[in-house]
Amino acid sequence: MGSNIFSIFATIINIMILLAIIVAIYRGIKGYQNFIKRNKEMDKKIDDILNKLENKQDNNV
Repeated sequence: MGSNIFSIFATIINIMILLAIIVAIYRGIKGYQNFIKRNKEMDKKIDDILNKLENKQDNNV
């Protein structure tokens, strides 16, 4: 009887660890996607600023 309770307890712990790993991987992927998205937005903003600066230089010359 004792080993049966221990195996049930171990199974529950293993399932919890597996779920924690799955959640961690999911959050890691989401974080990476957000990082890529922010970098793309930052690149667009930098391109806009550079284009405005180039237009000002062209107008001044």
